[in-house]
Amino acid sequence: MGFNFEDLDVYRKAIDLVAGVYSVTKDFPKDEMFGLTSQLRRAAVAIPANISEGSARTKKDFCRFINMARGSLFECVTLLRISRKQSYIDQKQFVDLSKELTDLSKMLSGLKRSISPQTMNNEHPTTNAFTLVELMVAVGILAIVLSFAGVIFNASIDTHRIALANAEIMQKLRAITGQLDADFQGLRKDGEIFVTWVAAGPGRVGDCDLDGYERFDRIMFFADGDFQSYQAAPMIRGNTARICYMLARKGPVKAEAQPKAERTLARTQHILTPGLPRFDPASFTSDADWDLWNNRYEYDNTSLAEWKHIPLADKQNMLAVITDVNVASPTVGMDVRGANVDTADPGTIHMLLCEGVGEFKVQGWSYDPVRRVWRWIPEVDIDGPGPLKDTDFRVHPHVPGVLYPYRLAPPGVPYGGVNINKIGMRFIAWRFLNEANFNNIPGLGRALKFTFTLFDSKGIIKQGRTFTHIVYLDK
Repeated sequence: MGFNFEDLDVYRKAIDLVAGVYSVTKDFPKDEMFGLTSQLRRAAVAIPANISEGSARTKKDFCRFINMARGSLFECVTLLRISRKQSYIDQKQFVDLSKELTDLSKMLSGLKRSISPQTMNNEHPTTNAFTLVELMVAVGILAIVLSFAGVIFNASIDTHRIALANAEIMQKLRAITGQLDADFQGLRKDGEIFVTWVAAGPGRVGDCDLDGYERFDRIMFFADGDFQSYQAAPMIRGNTARICYMLARKGPVKAEAQPKAERTLARTQHILTPGLPRFDPASFTSDADWDLWNNRYEYDNTSLAEWKHIPLADKQNMLAVITDVNVASPTVGMDVRGANVDTADPGTIHMLLCEGVGEFKVQGWSYDPVRRVWRWIPEVDIDGPGPLKDTDFRVHPHVPGVLYPYRLAPPGVPYGGVNINKIGMRFIAWRFLNEANFNNIPGLGRALKFTFTLFDSKGIIKQGRTFTHIVYLDK
């Protein structure tokens, strides 16, 4: 028993077209098997397939399937022309198939005209107007749809803004962690390391890692690498540099007094260049000289060996200016200590690593000789909220930290130490503060963990996002 659509001349014509297309595409190159060959056959087959499927639907739907058949036909026209351009078919084949497509297009148009008037008359009964109830229901539905559309639109806008903010934060994260990895890959354990930990709190609103305290840590060290200056003319290059990370001042305002989302993580880099004209700290006559040396110059005219033998009177001023932390009894003024980054001043931009850094915490994976465990040192409150009897921070009058290695600085003064509550030099002999025992030095040890909170520039993510990044120091 046959089907009604098989009696249609247009259907039979479309079947003949498919046969012709399959015949000519047999000789197409093999590399076109999933290209022109597949596309042309699929488009040709779609013409009779849409006619047959549409014939089983309503007349309205049949018209829609005829339109789809015409679309496949026009696709065949284009694909045949491309095939001719590629010389996959000859001129006679192109002309014959084009004529079949033209005739078939006319027949499809005639078929559509023959059923469209009936479709309009039989399948679209109309009424003269809405009743009042229908009108009110329609208005109510429209109001609900518009209301939901507004909610969805606002939600999509918020989602987009949050996505952009997260993308910005992740870009900052990659910049910081990439720079940390590059710098510490070349760490000179035979050089000097000065890490100090500054905690503010408790209960400050800027505490982002939820340990109850804000951290403003600093770390200075020497590293090997391929270093170059940003603005010195001519450009200065070298293989060893003194590097310091800390949250920067903005003029006279320290990081602790700045809004958390507006703080800047600074990275100062001074390339060791013993051959350049000498800037001798002993010859500095004003605080302005110290500011120029730390915030403007991008090199130290000294070698690593010479740095280690700088007299203590000069060294305590140098470390105070680099880190904004008292070392012994510095004489330099408070206003020129620490990295001072002004985004409007091109002379300080070379120190800007990342804006929108709320906290900066440095901890070392090292052995605690008191508790006899390996842990991240230091912590403000080791066992959680409560009395600070177990803190690594209290007791000492100076800011806790590690000055490595221990040695006798000119003129024969002891230099270096570990300043941590209950873990200081009572438990660590001076002779162990050296490269051979580096892994066991509290606050340094086998790895450093950096914790920092990043904010987007638009303030979309109000509390920022806090990350930790570990740098391994032990191969």
